[in-house]
Amino acid sequence: MALAEVMSETGRYDEGEPLIRDALRIRRAHLGTSHPDVAASIEALGINYYERGQYDQAVPNLRLALAMRRDMHPDGHPLLAQAIGNLAYALLDQGNYEEVERLQRESLALKRRLYGAAHREIATDLNNLAYTLQLRGDYAGAERFYRDALAMNRQLLGAEHPEVAANENNLALVLYRKGDRAGAVELMRHVLASYRASLGVDHPNVAAVAANLAYWLIGVGRYDESAQLVDQSLAIRERALGKDHPQVAGTLTVKARLMLATGRYDEARRLAAEAQRILGASLPDDHWQMAAARSVEGGALARQGRFEEAERLLLQSQPALGASPIPDLQDRGRERLHALYLAWGKPAEAAKYATAGGASATAR
Repeated sequence: MALAEVMSETGRYDEGEPLIRDALRIRRAHLGTSHPDVAASIEALGINYYERGQYDQAVPNLRLALAMRRDMHPDGHPLLAQAIGNLAYALLDQGNYEEVERLQRESLALKRRLYGAAHREIATDLNNLAYTLQLRGDYAGAERFYRDALAMNRQLLGAEHPEVAANENNLALVLYRKGDRAGAVELMRHVLASYRASLGVDHPNVAAVAANLAYWLIGVGRYDESAQLVDQSLAIRERALGKDHPQVAGTLTVKARLMLATGRYDEARRLAAEAQRILGASLPDDHWQMAAARSVEGGALARQGRFEEAERLLLQSQPALGASPIPDLQDRGRERLHALYLAWGKPAEAAKYATAGGASATAR
């Protein structure tokens, strides 16, 4: 394994970048600009930027690597499928879901030609496509592809494999979105236990599941358990990725929501503002993750009686929340607006944001 790969495997991405750049420079000098090894170095550089949350720099390198792979493998090749998938991942974090879906469908068709009907690579693509459909609001399509991926991986890997747990995690998100909260939480608890057993308690996947479960537990009033999980997630992500990574910001937003739900409004605002600062370095202002943090900040301001500031943030955030993969996030925004206008003495405005079940004046 090359030293740059070791740096990436151990999470030392900053140290890996100059090594990758040196390899790219040497390969271009000795092999020319169109050699497969040059494409590999460009792709590695793009992945390095992606892992560090620098999506604006990751995408151009991954696009170039994909273009080179298309020229090298016009009839299809595993390296072409890999390049398609890498670009799709980076575009997904930028919110470019339409292009992501197109790339993922291309990759799935290519892998079926390469590997046949059942293969781990195909199951991965089924899962990835399902996630994108979920982001685009096609929950029926998402559930179908998640279940296809889950069935294939159970057949290929066994019920306790980490990839099976990943499929279960994503299926739980859809179940929650469809209103089966008890089923979703139970499935997510199983996923968390499975990841801890198979991957170790400090693995990034443990952090992701812990953050998701913490978010859901806030909604059912399990604040103590939520607090334990969100702090575990934050500690893992800060150690592995650094304090300024977008995934750290995601956990900060969950913790901010917990602070809002438990009446610690100044702390909620501080955490939400810090999440926005981190995300603003790599994501556009109208990205759903920015909107999620902004909505929590607005909710805290509303509870403190700062109605005009709260209204501005809540109205600004609401349209982008619909693009979130987190179930009910847009509903939480509507509830905060409803609660704001009730507290402000504007019942006509409040009525515009009443949810089907009736929003609460203490919306979290």
